[in-house]
Amino acid sequence: MSADLFEEEVEYLFRYAEKGLLYFVPLWDSAETVAGRGAPVSRVREVALELIGALIDRGVRVGDVGEREDRDIDPWDADRETVLARVDAGMRRMTDPTDLVYVCGFRV
Repeated sequence: MSADLFEEEVEYLFRYAEKGLLYFVPLWDSAETVAGRGAPVSRVREVALELIGALIDRGVRVGDVGEREDRDIDPWDADRETVLARVDAGMRRMTDPTDLVYVCGFRV
């Protein structure tokens, strides 16, 4: 994994989350990019968790996608490791990448 590419994707995702709700699917796309063409799903999932950890370190909140118009996510009140474990469990439940939108959302 290229450190430069990883940092570029973190920066892109962070800027996205600053402007509005970052859904999981663009994050998964970034993880696929960083993991490399043809990487197994297990590796993409690992990279996704690394990206999320880097975003959390930058102050990005992780939570359920909100249903209220004035609140785009309902942040999870948990420490970094608990959040990552919850995201990992959510990813493992999904068999179709388009369902990843139900795992969580991200917002600065």
